[in-house]
Amino acid sequence: MITTGAKRKTMMLQQHMNRAREAFRLPEPRHWLEALVLFGVYVMITTPVMIATDMFTFQPRFDTTLLTIAVIAFIAPALGEELVFRVILQPEPGQDHQQRRRMVRQSLFWVRIVLSLILFLLWHPAQIWLGLPTAQPMFAEPVFLGAAGLMAVACTISYQRSASIWPAISAHWALVVGMKALFV
Repeated sequence: MITTGAKRKTMMLQQHMNRAREAFRLPEPRHWLEALVLFGVYVMITTPVMIATDMFTFQPRFDTTLLTIAVIAFIAPALGEELVFRVILQPEPGQDHQQRRRMVRQSLFWVRIVLSLILFLLWHPAQIWLGLPTAQPMFAEPVFLGAAGLMAVACTISYQRSASIWPAISAHWALVVGMKALFV
């Protein structure tokens, strides 16, 4: 006999699985365009700041390791981080108007958004402290964390507007590969 607690856990797991499945649907073309503009603005703002503060030095490299980096970057950080910090931790996009208004009024919507952004920021220096192989010293630098925070906001806007995780994954992946290809 299944207990009430076990039923509740099973239902919650099923809800999370359904939500993840929904998040992987392809967005409409207008959402891709919105994301492209959003991330273009992000790059135009952050790149000069990162160069001016000596976080990045322009030094293009296109070698065989870049292909390996591109494959790995798709899985972690792009897919993994966006799945956790957008799909799992944030409110579900596209909820009906009354439900969303009720959540906003109760502040749950914004609490979950802000919590996911804070955890995304804390995750970067935590990678250093945990000794993860992809961690880099710049992950603890305030300028980098500011840029990561802006990226998190851009990914959040994109996810909440499109109800698809693909624009955020694509932008996160392109950012990491672009950084590795163009800067040291």
